[in-house]
Amino acid sequence: MPLTPTQIDNAVRAAVQDAIDFVDSTVKPDRMKAVRYFNGGVSIGHTEGRSKVVATKVRDTIRALKPGIMRLFMQSGKPAEFIPSKPQDVPGAEQATNYARYVFDRNDGFAVLHDAIHDALLKKVGIVKVFYDET
Repeated sequence: MPLTPTQIDNAVRAAVQDAIDFVDSTVKPDRMKAVRYFNGGVSIGHTEGRSKVVATKVRDTIRALKPGIMRLFMQSGKPAEFIPSKPQDVPGAEQATNYARYVFDRNDGFAVLHDAIHDALLKKVGIVKVFYDET
């Protein structure tokens, strides 16, 4: 028997709420801890007379990895390259590649990519919203 629109709506709402609860209970504490460590925070107390030096391994590691990952996405300075399948497709492929670069640069693509990679390394997910608007 097919589900009614109300049953489908309730099932989707329950699934979304389960996902939110999972992120809040399981993922969020790890992300908060990673951000605290990145900023040099610690989870241990301080003993009087002892050093207050804090190791910033998380921040150092992320800063060391980011340039190499950025290079992977920006090889040859192009965010995307269109490869022609036939000789007559060469001009169209070049135009599409140039247009992709124009849109990438116009929308500050380097900074968007940098931030997404940073979030991916620090928070285990880097999300970029992309859409096309005909207006």
